[in-house]
Amino acid sequence: MKAILSRIKVNKNEAIDEIHSIIMFFVPEGDAYPEYLYKTNIETQFGLSFASIKDDATLKKYIDTIEKNIGKAHDINLYDITFDEMTKGKFKGYKYDSYYSDDPNKVYSEFHVATYKTRSDAIFDRISLICTICFQGEIVGVKANGEEEVINDPKRVFFEDVFVDDSAKYNITIDMLSSVSTEFIKHKVDLNVIRAGVLIVNKEEFSDCRCVHILTGEIDSYRKRCNEVRRINSSLRKKIFFWEDPEPLPKLNISEKEINYLKVLYLNETKFSEKSHEVRLKSFNEAFGIASSSSYDSKELRDYLIKESSKRLQKYKVTKAARIKVIE
Repeated sequence: MKAILSRIKVNKNEAIDEIHSIIMFFVPEGDAYPEYLYKTNIETQFGLSFASIKDDATLKKYIDTIEKNIGKAHDINLYDITFDEMTKGKFKGYKYDSYYSDDPNKVYSEFHVATYKTRSDAIFDRISLICTICFQGEIVGVKANGEEEVINDPKRVFFEDVFVDDSAKYNITIDMLSSVSTEFIKHKVDLNVIRAGVLIVNKEEFSDCRCVHILTGEIDSYRKRCNEVRRINSSLRKKIFFWEDPEPLPKLNISEKEINYLKVLYLNETKFSEKSHEVRLKSFNEAFGIASSSSYDSKELRDYLIKESSKRLQKYKVTKAARIKVIE
């Protein structure tokens, strides 16, 4: 594709002196707007090794060479990419609320990208950049109706077709539930295991149940009362006065639904301990304001972005492809 180099911008405050970053601005032939940005560096554009430029005079020579090509056609692709397209209609744009943002209320909805890559790879690169910002909790998505939502789960927003919802495999089946008896829950189960269990799925089914700490507290008291009654019924007095009726066992005031709720918690912790731990860690991070980058979900996404980026780059002879040349 042909595009006209309209201007360049040199980043003179680059922290890494060996690389001299520049931004090349392109426009379609016959148009002065919009401008399409291509971020690169002097070293790549002239096939130099890093640290090749030793002084300002040499740097100026290379910059002057690029500036002489302003107004000339170059071989580069220009793409208009919308946030609506990137999110498959979930959001029309986003706000970048950060110390580094010039205008935290500005809604970014369209991007003009110049690149040597294909359109799909250009979209992936833009999504990867936004995901990196999402890990810091700084992206607020704006929906078509104007509603705003912090994007703290970029997998769901950008890669729902890649990361398939696997919650179904953590469902508690009837057979699993039947394998845990009510008597086991009432008399034998380790209450700490139940307390540690996190309800992974089907939360709505137990919305009217009391919290686990109240229920396990009642079971603990019930067990103590049962032990006391057994002690009394097996005492010497009861043996001597055998005609006295034995003390009745106490009743546990917990509904069948709440018993099933405790069974699910027990199964979550014993059958799906890894997932249970993941959910607890995520809840802990959210409670204490720890960045989502420390969670399992973001690690999985980070690993995917790195591997996918590497795979996509293999299609290009990167160094040569990144040199944007004038079309003679």
